[in-house]
Amino acid sequence: MLSLTTILLFILVLLLLAFVIWNQAREKHTKIRSIWIQLLLIGVLGVLSFSNTLIHSTTNIALLIGCGLVGLIIGIVSGRLVKLQVDMANDTLIVQGTTWSIVIWVVLFIIKQVFHVLSKQEATGVLIDLIGSNILFLTACSALGMHLYRFWYYSQQRRASTRTQ
Repeated sequence: MLSLTTILLFILVLLLLAFVIWNQAREKHTKIRSIWIQLLLIGVLGVLSFSNTLIHSTTNIALLIGCGLVGLIIGIVSGRLVKLQVDMANDTLIVQGTTWSIVIWVVLFIIKQVFHVLSKQEATGVLIDLIGSNILFLTACSALGMHLYRFWYYSQQRRASTRTQ
């Protein structure tokens, strides 16, 4: 029989998942200077998560670098899948998630929750331990890739508008 705590945690995860979907689906107006601040904070998070991983061998380093590259690729793909518009007058980027970009965030969220549950259940195994310790770095790199793509898109639109003037 399920305990009340298990049921409440499951409901909390469902609520967090609903929040992720709602947050990604709505249109957001983002000032370009806030993208710089987000990039800085995500960079700090990436450095902290990199420094907290256990590096015992070159295999761990390779896996960490692989997780970082996979995270950057996921972030760039996610950034390309959103609807982006540039408001040059207000120096603002208008972002709205699409179905596929929301699916990417939901899958990342579920993967993080699964590894969190596995670590709480004290599941062991070389692969679970290695990926679980690098999941924060992968997530930070995916957010970094997404924000870098948005800034790159803004820069391209800004250059195109200055050429036409």
